[in-house]
Amino acid sequence: MNFADNINRRGFLTLSGGVAAAGLLAACGSPTANQNTGGTGFASLDAVKAAAKGQTVSIVYPNNPGFDSTLKQVLGSAFTAETGVTVKLVGLPSNSYDDVTQRIQTDLTAGQVDDLALIGLQNVRTYADAKLALPLDPFLTLSPGYRDQLYPTFATLGKRSDTTYAIPFCASVLIMYYNADQFARAGLDPANPPRTFSEVRAAAAKLVDAKIARYGAVVPYDSEDIWPHQTFLSSAGGSFMSQDEKSITFDSSTAIANLDFWVQLTKAGHSAPLAAADAQKAFLSGELAMFITSSAQVVSTKKGASFSLKTAKTPIPDGGTLAAPAAGAGIVVLTKDANKQAAAWQVVEALTGKAGSTAQTMASGYLPVNKAAAEDPAGLGKFLNDDPLRAAAASEVPAIVPWYQFPGTNTAEISKALQDAVLAATSGKKTAADALHDAAKQAGSLLPR
Repeated sequence: MNFADNINRRGFLTLSGGVAAAGLLAACGSPTANQNTGGTGFASLDAVKAAAKGQTVSIVYPNNPGFDSTLKQVLGSAFTAETGVTVKLVGLPSNSYDDVTQRIQTDLTAGQVDDLALIGLQNVRTYADAKLALPLDPFLTLSPGYRDQLYPTFATLGKRSDTTYAIPFCASVLIMYYNADQFARAGLDPANPPRTFSEVRAAAAKLVDAKIARYGAVVPYDSEDIWPHQTFLSSAGGSFMSQDEKSITFDSSTAIANLDFWVQLTKAGHSAPLAAADAQKAFLSGELAMFITSSAQVVSTKKGASFSLKTAKTPIPDGGTLAAPAAGAGIVVLTKDANKQAAAWQVVEALTGKAGSTAQTMASGYLPVNKAAAEDPAGLGKFLNDDPLRAAAASEVPAIVPWYQFPGTNTAEISKALQDAVLAATSGKKTAADALHDAAKQAGSLLPR
């Protein structure tokens, strides 16, 4: 995911969290009556492969960097010769996931749908609750060799209520990019970047007070679904909602303290309430020394940097333990035809298997989801080791957790309330406590009754 992709995916959050969630439910009719089931009728993997032969399936996906080239490389004539499955690639013009959802919603209303789709990992709940995505656990049970290749942490990202509805195709986490040249000029050790909020505060003060950088550290206020603040809160042991999902908890004392850290850093002149586009420009121009954003931007950031660029794990609140909500794409199976489901599983295995994960990672800044691929010393393992900028994201893999999506069809409105709260606080219009309390009250009124 490059920077433009990051911006456009926020549009999908607006659609998928609100309009599309309701739209998918409406298009599906009664979720219970239209539940997508299958896979249990196959006694063995051989039976799955036999049923798949001769099938043609379609997969719809956004025009994200690397997606088109990876799908063409992995699902071409060699794949068809090996599996007997022909894949129709439905690449959309836009690089945002909202067009995928719009297409699915429109097709469902017309009584048809593509067989597979690449959706945002943060939107698995929408497709699961609409009973549109096929539960994939029966296929995983029949494919232990493949299943065991996946990182255990990634395997949780496509789950909803202990049922697997999506297999991650690629993933990204929050990391910190920093200007090593500015660190050295400020007397900071580029080999030991800040790990905690307190260390960020100290480093930012040195960088700005010495006029080496205009801004010390920035987290974009418009990050999708307030991704950084979910990461910080999770790492501090907090959550967006109570475990029973009956009450909002993103205005807890822990959450307030986390947001107030950025408020105070801004008041001190060491940070600023910048949108993602402005923060990216500031970092590449040398105005910003530490930029906390998606690991998937590593390729585009490396190309744009004219200084010694380094990356590190995202800093977290003092005393916390990193919990890293993952963004990225997941593959869902939408067809209800058993033979096409078998063929779709061949596609899933190919795209997220060793070869597919290698191709996708090399074409983008995303993390590989396949452990066997990542550890291959002659292939992707060497590629990753030769690019130290990817090490920070890789080191966060054990800490990956699913991205939280609010229940109901008003996720977009709740996310917007949170985003507005962050901006109101960091721009000085409200205190962190007032901003989050007001957002929590608004969110509470938008939850399912």
